[in-house]
Amino acid sequence: MTKPRFCLPLVCAVILSPLAAACVVPQNRYDEATAKLRNEEALRRQSEAELARVSADVVRLSQALDGKEQSLVAREGDLAKAQLDAERISREKTDAVELVEQLRGELGRVGDHLREYSGRKQELEAALERAEARAKELETAERGIATKVLVMRDVTLALAEPVAAGKVVITTVEGKPTVRFDAAEVFSGKGADLKPDIVAALERIALAVAPRGDAHLELSDLSTEAATPEDRIARLERVADLFSGKGIGFERLGFSVTPAPEAPKGAGTAPPEKKPVPGWRDGPGSLQIVVGVPPASPS
Repeated sequence: MTKPRFCLPLVCAVILSPLAAACVVPQNRYDEATAKLRNEEALRRQSEAELARVSADVVRLSQALDGKEQSLVAREGDLAKAQLDAERISREKTDAVELVEQLRGELGRVGDHLREYSGRKQELEAALERAEARAKELETAERGIATKVLVMRDVTLALAEPVAAGKVVITTVEGKPTVRFDAAEVFSGKGADLKPDIVAALERIALAVAPRGDAHLELSDLSTEAATPEDRIARLERVADLFSGKGIGFERLGFSVTPAPEAPKGAGTAPPEKKPVPGWRDGPGSLQIVVGVPPASPS
C-alpha cells in the first residue's frame, strides 16, 4: 500500500492563508506574547528542574528512610535479643548467687570440721611425738641396761677367782658396774708400783671392757693413806698405762682423787674423836673402777 504524499508548505499555505488574514495583530502585542511565552517556558523548565531535584531528594530520602527502617528493625531485633540475654544473665546470676551462698555454707561447715580435725590432728601429733620420744628414751635405757648387764657379766666372769678369794668386790655405783680393790693390796706401800697378782686382775678387766668401745672407766684412789694428790695421780696413771696397753685408750679413762687428810693443828690439842671408817669394800681405802656406759645417741 502506497502512502499519499503531501506537500507540507503548500498545505500550510492553504491553511494559514485565511488564518493569517483573520489573525493579523500588532507587532508589539506579538512581541509581548512571545516574551511572555518564553518566560513561561523558562519558568516551566525551571519548575521541571526543581521538580526533578525534589523528586531525586524524595527518592534519596525514601531510600535513606528505608535504610533507617531496616536499621531500626535490626536494632529492634538486637534489642530484643539483648533483652533476652539480659534476662538469661540475670537468671544465671541469681542461680550463681544462690549457689555461692550454698557453697559458702558448705565451706563454713567444712571449715569447722577442718579446724576440729586440725586441732585433733595436732593433739595426736603431739601425743605421737611424746610417745616416740618416750619410746626412744626407753629404748636407749634398755640398751644401756643391757650393756651394763653384759659388762657386769663379763667383769664378773673375768674376776671370778679374785672375787672368790675376797680380793675384789663387784658392785654398782649409780647403776654402773663398779670394781673395788683394797688400795693397800694394789700398790706397794706409798709407791705407785702395782703388785703382780693385781696386775693380772686389772688385765682381765681391761680385756673384758676393751671390746665395748662405748664404755669408759673412771679410776678413783680412795685410799686413806697420808699421800698427796700427786702421789694418788701417779698411782692412777700406772693403772691407766696398764689399761691403755690392753686396748683402752686414755680418751676412755677418767680420774677421781680424794684430798689427803689434814694433820691436827696445835700441840696439846686433844685428838679428834675417832669414828668408825667404812672398809674398802664400801669405798674408802679402795682402788675403785667404775665402768660407765654413756647413753646411746638417738638414731
